[in-house]
Amino acid sequence: MTLASVICLLFAVQASAQPFLNGRPRAPASRVSGLRSPLVPEPRRDGHETESETIAKCLRDYAGTDVTVRRRAILILGKYADPRAQQALVRALADEDAAVRRSALVSLSEKPASLIAARTPLMRLLGDPDVHIRRIASSQLKTVLGGGLLGMVGGPPLRGRRSSLPPSPEDVALLNSALVDGDATVRKNVLALHPYVRTSFDRAAVEGCLRDPDREVRVIAVQAYAALLQPEKDGPGALVDLVQDPDTIVRREVVRALGTHGTAASSLLLRLAQDADPAVRCEAVKLLARIENPNAFTLLKRLLADPAVSVDERRGLIRYMYRFPEEAQSVLLALGRDGPVTLRAEAVQVLGGLRDSTVSVTEFVRLANDESSSVRRSSMMVLQRRIKELTPEVVRGLMESRFVDVRRSALALLAVFPTEQAAELVVDGLLDEDVKTRLAAIRLAHLKRIPDWQQLLADSLQDESVEIRRAAADGLLRTVDVESRRVVAEFLKRNEDPELSAYMRLQLVRFRGAVRPPPNSATTRALVPTPSRVIPNAVTPGRVSPPRTVPSAQPPSPAPDQRVTPVRPRFPYNRRSKSRYRRPTYTSPRKATPPATPSLPNPGQTPKP
Repeated sequence: MTLASVICLLFAVQASAQPFLNGRPRAPASRVSGLRSPLVPEPRRDGHETESETIAKCLRDYAGTDVTVRRRAILILGKYADPRAQQALVRALADEDAAVRRSALVSLSEKPASLIAARTPLMRLLGDPDVHIRRIASSQLKTVLGGGLLGMVGGPPLRGRRSSLPPSPEDVALLNSALVDGDATVRKNVLALHPYVRTSFDRAAVEGCLRDPDREVRVIAVQAYAALLQPEKDGPGALVDLVQDPDTIVRREVVRALGTHGTAASSLLLRLAQDADPAVRCEAVKLLARIENPNAFTLLKRLLADPAVSVDERRGLIRYMYRFPEEAQSVLLALGRDGPVTLRAEAVQVLGGLRDSTVSVTEFVRLANDESSSVRRSSMMVLQRRIKELTPEVVRGLMESRFVDVRRSALALLAVFPTEQAAELVVDGLLDEDVKTRLAAIRLAHLKRIPDWQQLLADSLQDESVEIRRAAADGLLRTVDVESRRVVAEFLKRNEDPELSAYMRLQLVRFRGAVRPPPNSATTRALVPTPSRVIPNAVTPGRVSPPRTVPSAQPPSPAPDQRVTPVRPRFPYNRRSKSRYRRPTYTSPRKATPPATPSLPNPGQTPKP
């Protein structure tokens, strides 16, 4: 026996023993990959047959004459991914028995990859005499013609998506013959393939589906017909006959299909704008507004005042007023004053965004005090966009509003005003009854440095709200100047709140409590002379060397009048998440202690080694 034969035998023994590792059998590699190795026999369990034996038995049963046995064999073969079983299922699609064909089709539909491989036999089932087979086959065509993973999962086609493989002349003939199928489900399933095979459909066959008695077929036929048309050449075509369709859903789909034809469909859209269904009228008027038809604004105005149209549909129409800025101002202003609440908020927002609007800001100030919060919010958004037109008197009127949200928004407007104009209004905000408003006023006073802002923040340290007191303390401590430190020092002397005092002292350390010297000021600090320590030289017999001095490692001590900067506390945190801080610890300032001066040795004494 040669060395190569021994190696092959060892690999064969190892592969045959692999399924029985860990005390339990494993599936052989052939069950996963569909390929069988002649060197690796499939394991057999007592009382059970192997997969190969089962497939071979089913193939023999399928080759028999008993119809019942052949049906059962096809159903069992559909459970295996073995190539022999899949090939038998594809052959069964052309079987003479309808039940066998149906069973094979159902088994293949469970495996999209096998279904795509059987594209041609599946397309031929569109002409099958059994209506159930035609329904199943037509429902699986999206997976076959779409191709790829998107087609396998039944997802929608992408824009411009075509079939992975172009249909053959035989496939085109089968698809067009299925458009005149006697079953409505088959016609609907085939028409739904227009994103994949839109150029394969016969235009006359699709036009015939536009007159189909089934409503769903007509709706999908409108979509397929619109995909076939070339608006610049064909025009609306047969869609003209569907303007008077008795079904509302069909007429809505016709309006959407006419949207690609532009001004060529104006006459049809004007007819649909008078439709009995409000949804059809709204869709038609929207398209007329897009193409800027002269009658669009009149129709828009009529629909906005029509109580038969739902509020949600009318709200969608208000956005199209942007295309008519001059005529829309009076309509939107009246709608913002007296219309439904939802429409009023939308009308105010559109009114504030019109080009070259002549509506004054005082009108939006009046709407900002409306009872509806949505109307107030829309009005304040408009005032923020037109902030250059606001005056301190206008903002003062907003600050006196009885609505908290208006006062907060008005306070935010003061950020762009000069300090001298905003000072008085910021003080009014500090006296507001709302905590959030006072908090915003404190931050604004610190930001703009209004006159006497330190004293105003010091007064806020006595506020009843903890949030206000801490915000005022932060404003004073973040500003390193003499006046702020003086106010803080005086407050800490007479403060009776131990928690606030501890917080402020901690913030003092955190923000480096030492007062910064004014700019361009030269400061001279007298330093204490650095003491030296005597280190004797190495002793040599018969020779005494003078001692040498080296600088001391002790840092120089500050002058008596020099202020000691406290040590910044450490903030330990978890290394995995730096945002989770533990409670800060306070470290007391270090005190400078003068170093001990060593005693000098006697000059006449010999140093000891």
